[in-house]
Amino acid sequence: MEIECGRINWNIFFYLCDAHRILPAIYLQFERHSLLEYIPVELQDYLANIYKLNKVRNEQILIQIHDITLLLNCQGISPIFLKGAAHLLDGLYEDNGERFMFDIDLIVSTDDFQKTSQILEEDGYFQLIPHRPENLLKEKHYPRLIKDGTIVGVEIHRMLSEFDFSTYFHFGTIDKEKKVPIYALQECFVLSDKHKIIHHLINSQMSDNGFIYGRGDLRQMNDFFLLSRKTDPVATLNEFRYFHRQTSAYLTLASRVYGIKKISGPFTIASCFFVFRHDMSLRSQWWHDTSNIVLNIYRDHELQKVYIRNFKLALHNSSYRRERLRRLFNGTLFSDGIK
Repeated sequence: MEIECGRINWNIFFYLCDAHRILPAIYLQFERHSLLEYIPVELQDYLANIYKLNKVRNEQILIQIHDITLLLNCQGISPIFLKGAAHLLDGLYEDNGERFMFDIDLIVSTDDFQKTSQILEEDGYFQLIPHRPENLLKEKHYPRLIKDGTIVGVEIHRMLSEFDFSTYFHFGTIDKEKKVPIYALQECFVLSDKHKIIHHLINSQMSDNGFIYGRGDLRQMNDFFLLSRKTDPVATLNEFRYFHRQTSAYLTLASRVYGIKKISGPFTIASCFFVFRHDMSLRSQWWHDTSNIVLNIYRDHELQKVYIRNFKLALHNSSYRRERLRRLFNGTLFSDGIK
């Protein structure tokens, strides 16, 4: 075994785990499989401390979730919790310290959207970024709300995803099959297991641009793997019938990461190219930086204008052109983006 032979570069391994926010999950897996003895002692202590702190933090987040639910229930609103908050409430994890949490995401009906934000703000929550009413139709959730003395911020959704994808997956869809979570103390709900998988795919591959950039977030993928134990993701996504390229690509990557053939997607050019780009980004920093710059230019019209302006300037200004060429050949051209 690679671990027993001492061939693992623990610095690189844990740097990757930290970047993907899965250190508590990795610690628990090593502990369950009696592998901690192969890790340097200082790393064992470091991981154990992170896990313990995260477990305490998540238990406090659960209390915050219950407080929010009670507050909304008193005004006749029963929220549907999403993402990590829903997974904690619904007992997805064997241990509540497994997942890093950054926000409490919940969704309410369009009619209750403004009322919900008003209730929380009257309770002491406030906006980190001022809300502009004229932008409401473009936003999937209210600006992040925080409150002194609480652990994390709250995002009140009126849509499950960006407007481009809301036609296929919306509040009316999930409201019909919402369910009461395992750890509900008041009246609240979470998505059904199959809707969790669909929401996960849309969030990771489209909303977070995973498919475009060839990325696979291991924290999200761990959630996906655990959800696959509850319901068949292949059958669920085939029944959904939308986003076939993104679906096949993500299933292929998840299957390879976890070594589980039953969640593998169909063999397609899109899935092969997605996995190729994902692997190249891990193997080559140059590929990672360059492909991100190219894709950013492709997606951002303002950045395209900047790039064209700089190209024209390089054609007419010899000193500027020499400087750009020097930076290109020594690998620092894109170190601060395209300016």
